[in-house]
Amino acid sequence: MGLLSSDPVKETQKEVKKDHKAEEKELKEHAKEVKKAEKEEEKREKKEEKAEKKQEKIEKKEEKLAEKHRDAAHDANEHSLERERAAEGAEAHKAGFNQAAAGHHGAATGPTV
Repeated sequence: MGLLSSDPVKETQKEVKKDHKAEEKELKEHAKEVKKAEKEEEKREKKEEKAEKKQEKIEKKEEKLAEKHRDAAHDANEHSLERERAAEGAEAHKAGFNQAAAGHHGAATGPTV
């Protein structure tokens, strides 16, 4: 009985075991790859959420700055109008004073009889 005379059932069982083992190994590798891909997807999602939150913060800051800018422009406009009114009032007062002074001087230097 030589080396080539082996039991065909045992040979088939060996082959089946070998194939089964190879398939299990392949399944484990695929499971690892899937797990790795899931982790990478989670990381991407977290980064995306973080970026969205950052963008929201930036937008809120921009809104606040725009509001402050509008308020400052409004205040500057109000101050400018107040200065104009004050200058007009001062000019009117000065004109009235000059008119009164001219009238007073005119009466003193008027025609003598």
